[in-house]
This record gives sequence, structure tokens and C-alpha cells, in this order.
Amino acid sequence: MIDRDNWPLGVWNDEDDYERGKALLQYPYMMASPAGAPGFTFYEFFAGGGMARAGLGLKWKCLFANDFDFKKSTTYNDNWGTINSVLLTKDVGKVELKDLPGTPSLVWASFPCQDLSLAGMGAGLKGDRSGSFWPFWQLIKKLSAQKRGPQIVVLENVCGTLTSHDGKDFKAIADALADARYRFGAIVIDAVEFVPQSRPRLFIIAVAHGLTIPSKLLSDDASMLWHPKALQMAKMRLDGKARKQWLWWKLPAPPRRETKLADLLEENPASVTWHTKEETDRLLAMMSPINREKVTVAQKSGQMLVGTIYRRTRFNSENKKVQRAEIRFDDVAGCLRTSSGGSSRQIVMIVKGDNVRSRLLSSREAARLMGLPDSYKLPKAYNEAYHLAGDGLVVPVVNYLASHILEPILVENHAEHAATETAGNPLRKAGDGGPLLYVTQDMAREQVKPLARVLHEPVWREKMKWYRAFKGPEISSLDFEEVPKILWTDSGRHMKSDRGSPASLGRNASVKQSLPIQPEKLERKSGMLATLIKSVNAFLAEKG
Repeated sequence: MIDRDNWPLGVWNDEDDYERGKALLQYPYMMASPAGAPGFTFYEFFAGGGMARAGLGLKWKCLFANDFDFKKSTTYNDNWGTINSVLLTKDVGKVELKDLPGTPSLVWASFPCQDLSLAGMGAGLKGDRSGSFWPFWQLIKKLSAQKRGPQIVVLENVCGTLTSHDGKDFKAIADALADARYRFGAIVIDAVEFVPQSRPRLFIIAVAHGLTIPSKLLSDDASMLWHPKALQMAKMRLDGKARKQWLWWKLPAPPRRETKLADLLEENPASVTWHTKEETDRLLAMMSPINREKVTVAQKSGQMLVGTIYRRTRFNSENKKVQRAEIRFDDVAGCLRTSSGGSSRQIVMIVKGDNVRSRLLSSREAARLMGLPDSYKLPKAYNEAYHLAGDGLVVPVVNYLASHILEPILVENHAEHAATETAGNPLRKAGDGGPLLYVTQDMAREQVKPLARVLHEPVWREKMKWYRAFKGPEISSLDFEEVPKILWTDSGRHMKSDRGSPASLGRNASVKQSLPIQPEKLERKSGMLATLIKSVNAFLAEKG
């Protein structure tokens, strides 16, 4: 087996290069970007622990992240690195335009939900917390005024956004997007499609004016799978420009989820302890007859069944408030919550015959329910870890949106831009009318550079057997200074080469092999990047 944790750092410029290179080698499938991938970049506002970043994956580069919570920021940096950290810990209202580098492809904002949720006080977008949307949006408008506005904006929040203040808050967001010349639509995704947690969330996806949206991503009408009645009613309340700019997003149905709640439970959790028999009995006593009967049925089943419990305030038969323990046995956890107080913490109950045990959901289990890998570093304090998870995004949901909406839009517009940039250049004709495929500097810098530096280590150089990528010289080792001369294009204008000027490239058959090609001909023509990926995959498969 390859010891990826003890590679020397000597041949890399910095630790970030080294870590990215290791990640790419360990998960080479994440290196396979869509045809014509432009090197996706993004800002992550209200970043928390960086779960949007985790969901977007290695194909995306984070240019900037922001959160006002210092505890969450510590976790963010623990997981994403403190060297050249992109995280700014500051109230979004105090973030300045000079703090925002570059031009992002995407801005993701999961702005606070407390004033919009059912558990909140109903202040809506006028509240101190959810109202932070407005200073955030002012930043986006200022970026656009500098011609640095994002191509796509994603706003995520609770479904209560649709009905808050009789729909006026959702309409206010829609009007803001339309006034900034964004076309937009919304979908509701319940995380239960991806992880065993019931967690419906609203995603508003806005695309800048002038961008092409592939027709396969749009529908003429609402879909009951992604556009529930509350969303359809919210759309009906829109008028004027916002109504005209509305889009019905079209997503394929996700594959059937195989993971069950029991699969995610720890045998010996470190962050929580099992309740005493007395504590478990008190929970059972807090149940209404209906919920107590659920436990009885589970006991009689003869199987080991896992239930989850939330304590809620209900009115009893005498119209008095009492605290009830409400249990479910459908192999799905309730929605993780972040409210203060013990009742917001979810309880696990395991039943097997007369043996009934209970305890709090562990912090690692909460992270797993958000789709985070066990390698994700959680705060040591239980409350901080649980709050971080409950306040975050479900990672596979973000990934699903990126794969099926965000990336296809960016790839489509990158291909159009590439075709426009290379029009009239005989070296870059798109055969058969297909979109072009080529490696940009951003993509090379983020994917090829760290990989090249890792492969430059002698032990790798000796083991690797490279394919003949060109008709010319065989690539037997990688020197980063030479890679750009034969691998990527210079901002889509001219191919760099040490073998002659751009005008002479047409006479060089070996260099032609690395010119843009159609995606469907990638296997046959094998550009240098594809060869590199194949070589790495073959090597890793051989080494196990």
C-alpha cells in the first residue's frame, strides 16, 4: 500500500500544493472535470464549517469564504488549511469589496435561517440574523458594478422562506435578483433522498443575464418532485420583472438511497454516553400513548430497531403545556436542529425485545447525517460540533446541484466562449460542430501543478510508465516548468510552445495532439491530461 501520509515536502513549493496533489492521487475520479471545464471558482458566504466547499469538491477552487463565528472559523481552517487561508472571519456587513479577490463563477450563500424558520420569532428579512442577506447582496451588486459579478448565485435556506411574512420575504429576494438582472428559479430538496435525515431545504439558483442555460435544465412547468405547492404558490405571488425572470429548474430524480440510519451509528461513541435505565424510563414516561405503542410494537418485532426522539412541547387533554418525547422508527433521523437547550438535541433509542437503550446522537453521527466523511475534523466540544452540523449543508445535496445544474451551465458558456475566442484560428477548429475541450491555466494550476509536483518525487518517477502522448518525444518524467509549454493554452488565445511561434504550430503534428478536441473523441485522440489521469489510475489500481 502507498503511504500517502508520510511523503516528503521537499519538492513542493508549499504545503497546499502537496496536500492538493495527495488528494488528487487518492481520489483521482475527482480530477475528471466535465468536458471544457473552465476551472470553477466560488465564494462561500456564511461558510460555517465549509460544507458547501465539501459538496462542490476538488473541481472547484474557493477564492473567498466568510463567516462571523470564530468557533466555526476554527473548524473551517482545521479542515481546509490555514496556509493561504481564504477565510475572513468578520460580520458580512463589514466585509469590503477589497476583501473579495478575482471574479467568481459562483457565489454560494446559506444566510441565517433563524428569523425565517418555524422555530424563529418571525422577524423574517428584517431580523438581525436573516436580515444579513441585505449587506451580503449589496456586496454582490458592487461586484457586478466592477464587472466581477458571479455567473451563478445560490441562496440556501429553510422552506419557511417561502411563507415568511405571507410570502413577502421570498418576493423581496426575487425582486432583488431580478433587479440585478439575474434569471432565477427555486427548488426544494429533502436531504432524505441522499442521507437518512429528513431535512427539506430551499435552494434559489440565479443565473446572470446573457448566460446560456442548456435547455435540458429547464422545464415549462413545475415538478412535484422539486417544486412543492408552497413553492408554486410563492411563484404565483411574484409580479413584474421577477415574474418574467422566473425559471423552472429541471433535475433528474436521484438514485435510490441505500444507507439507513443504523448504518451511520457508532458502536462506541466518544462524544456521548448511554443513558442510565432511570433516564431511559423517564423518556418512555414522557411519551404519549401513540408513541409508547410504537416502542411496544418495536419490542414485539423480535428485531433490533433504531428510533430517534425529539422532545417537544405539546398541549395535553387538559389544554396544558407538557413536554413529550416523540419517536420514529422509519430508519430516518429527524432534521438536525441548532436551537439552544437540551430539547433541540436528537436522542437515539435502540430496541431489541425487552432491552431498550437510549443516548444522545453523537457528534460524529450528526456529521455523517450531513454527508461529511469521518476524516472531517469536528470541534472537540459536543455542543459546538452538534451545532456546526445542524447549522450546515448536506454535502451530497450540494454535489448533486453542482453536477446537474451549476457545472453544466458553466461548461456550456465556457465552450461558447472558447468557440468565440478561437473563431478563425485553423488550429482550433471544432470538428463535427461539437464543443471544444482544452485545459485552461486555472485548471492546470489547480489540478496539474500539484499532481505534477507529487509525481516529480523520485519514487513516483521510477514507477510511472507513461503513454506516448504525442508523436514526438515520450514524456518520461514531469518537470513543471515544461508542462505548460506542451499542456495548456494561454487564456484560450494561443498555444504556448518552445518549438515555435503560434503560427508554426500548425506544422507540428506532435503538438496538434494537445489542441482542443471534441469530448466524444477524447478517448481516441488522448490529450495529455487524459493520458495523465489514465496513468495515475492504472498505477493506483496496480498498487491497490
